[in-house]
Amino acid sequence: MGSGSPPKKKSRKETLDEVRALLGEGKSEAVVSLIDRLLDENTRLELLYEKLRKHRFGSKSEKLDPQQLALIEAELDALRGEPLERTPEHVIDEGQPRSPNADPAEKPLRRRGHRKPFPAHLPREVISIPVPPEQRACSACHKAMEPIGAEVSERIELIPARIEIRRYEREKLACSHCHGGGVVTAPAPIAVVDKGLAGPGLLAHVVVSKHQDHLPIYRQRQIFARQGIDLSQATLGRFSMQAAAWGLPIAQAIRERVLSAWVLQTDDTHLRVLDRDHPDGVRRGFLWAYVGDARFAYFDYTPSRAQDGPLAFLATRRGWVQADAYTGYDALFSEDPPRCREVGCWAHARRYFHDALEAKDLATVEPLRLIQKLYAIESSLRDVAPEVRAKGR
Repeated sequence: MGSGSPPKKKSRKETLDEVRALLGEGKSEAVVSLIDRLLDENTRLELLYEKLRKHRFGSKSEKLDPQQLALIEAELDALRGEPLERTPEHVIDEGQPRSPNADPAEKPLRRRGHRKPFPAHLPREVISIPVPPEQRACSACHKAMEPIGAEVSERIELIPARIEIRRYEREKLACSHCHGGGVVTAPAPIAVVDKGLAGPGLLAHVVVSKHQDHLPIYRQRQIFARQGIDLSQATLGRFSMQAAAWGLPIAQAIRERVLSAWVLQTDDTHLRVLDRDHPDGVRRGFLWAYVGDARFAYFDYTPSRAQDGPLAFLATRRGWVQADAYTGYDALFSEDPPRCREVGCWAHARRYFHDALEAKDLATVEPLRLIQKLYAIESSLRDVAPEVRAKGR
């Protein structure tokens, strides 16, 4: 067995036999030490159980109810024997300041039935509906009534997308006198793809539908077919590739902005990738997000989660890098001197305290309170100038 293998766990009978033997030898301190180790192991297993139970059945939210936190603090004070000195709290939740005079049980009122106005920039067609002829006379004197206004209501209507064929007729000129000047033809219109059949609007629609609205190519083909346009999946796929080629310089510029940013944030997520050569037809790939100064976002795909992916992308990076605890980033920070400075993530750090609190570990109450106050500070500085935010922090 290698040195890294975990020790073999003792059975219940073996543990009891060990306790009896130690008691028989009068080694009470050894018994206390053994019980202490068993309690630690029991706590670890309880934390693991609560984490798995919550992952399977519980809420995924990690927000704390301040009233629940106050009850836990009271229990903690009782265990200590004296209350812990604290500063006044005016926070209802992370990032949600509340008036110190507000009633804890008071909930914000919500207006029901209130409809948001439709955007003003949308075109409006006015449809006038006259009163029927049989109702235009006064029911009392039977004389014709006059207009005094209108009852106005608005509805949203969708005008289906219209596909049109643009026929370009380029004028040709020739001399009818000497017939020696040749033929002059009007210049061809600018095309997104040389000799391509798709206009810029169609290319943009295919790309946005596929990548923003997650509408697969085969479904787009079905939609076009309902409108009488037969475009093969191969053709629509080429449209997407041609649009990507045009967008490549923009993507490269965003990449440079991200790598030269003051603070670079990164994280990864797995996704299912179609693969005809895989036995299941699907394999697992990884998409790495890189965000520079909270403004520029660049996405990089790798077929695995090996460290080669992020290390290759960040090869020229110099400065702050905020990431989770994935060991693949360690090589960025282990150089002497390091070319990248590591920045931790509050959400990841807080998560372990929150998981421990879910398992009734009262030692996590005070760290969570402090983190909650930091969140409140960040919330109050969200819409201020950078220099004011730095001073506030």
